[in-house]
Amino acid sequence: MRIRKKKWAEPELSVCDFFVKDPEAHAGNWRHAFKKEQPLVLEIGCGKGGFAGQYALQNPDKNIIALDIKIDMLGVGRRTIVRLFEEAGKGDAIDNLLLVNYNVEQLDKIILPEDKIERLFINFCNPWPRPKHKKRRLTYYKKLEMYKRFLQPEAEIRFKTDDDELFEESLEYFAQSGYEILYLTRDLHASGFAENIETEHEKMFTEEGKKIKFLIARQKQTEPSQSDRFDTKEGRNMLRKVIAAATIGALLLGGSCGCSIADLSRDNLLRPPKSMGDEAEIEQLIASTAKDGYTLKYPKSGSNRSAIIMHDLDNDNVDEAIAFFREKDGSTGVHMLVMYVSDDEWKVSANFNTETTDVDCVAFADIDDSSSQEILTGYA
Repeated sequence: MRIRKKKWAEPELSVCDFFVKDPEAHAGNWRHAFKKEQPLVLEIGCGKGGFAGQYALQNPDKNIIALDIKIDMLGVGRRTIVRLFEEAGKGDAIDNLLLVNYNVEQLDKIILPEDKIERLFINFCNPWPRPKHKKRRLTYYKKLEMYKRFLQPEAEIRFKTDDDELFEESLEYFAQSGYEILYLTRDLHASGFAENIETEHEKMFTEEGKKIKFLIARQKQTEPSQSDRFDTKEGRNMLRKVIAAATIGALLLGGSCGCSIADLSRDNLLRPPKSMGDEAEIEQLIASTAKDGYTLKYPKSGSNRSAIIMHDLDNDNVDEAIAFFREKDGSTGVHMLVMYVSDDEWKVSANFNTETTDVDCVAFADIDDSSSQEILTGYA
């Protein structure tokens, strides 16, 4: 959300008792930054402070860090919070809330595992609808992975938005990052959920007739690793079946799907090292392949749960990209798009289309002792 420059914001924050001037100095020690040590929660993208102020008033037994990247927004937030506390007759008791000015992209520099965050709130964040900007979303899978570093194992992430696409794609991000959904509604105000705190954006969107989407997510319990799953007689038998099925499937696909697999050879996959900041370029290549739009498909189990998996198939210490998606043109089947880099540009190596609706699991193994790894894919 854009906000006009507030000349008064920084001067007012500089003398504010609950504004943190040097957040990095508190890294790993946030519990002692408050007057009273008690369970700690975090709101990122706190905006005008309405949620954080109400939460602090309703939960005096909790401490909340309210973070935003925009200093002018935090200036407005300070005034909002002061007003809320004064209206509640507690103007001199703002001691369980701290305002922090920091970039979420570097959040793990100031919030550490020692801080033991017990709940994370993400309220009406920027939906970043353009494909090349989606990695900036606060619910993007890489950020969800970052949050794991400081969230307690049983900690909840509570996420609200009015944006349909952001919500649906966030569900995929949560699944990809190994979170389970504890509660979900696509119409919060009609759901009967009793703990809701209405934000400024929420009130505005509701008055416009938009339904508010809401979920509560938590990290899943640790699952057995792939090697543990196969470290039994039954597991080894299952692996043989998976490999056999994958080998047969590869032969069938190579003979009937009409795609070229020539570029999967080791010679065509060798290339100079490529940096990992390629998400936008890869997604653009997927979009150009799908033509009429696409929906990423995330593996439901196993250790590789990303819809776009980076893996070194030819053992040259450089990753290829494997993407799973369905087209939005009404056609059936899940595509597996294999991509590699040549002349500093991502290119399609192969495009397999399997008549199925979901991807169950993805693994990698050198089946034929060729020093290259095959892609073992289970479909549901």
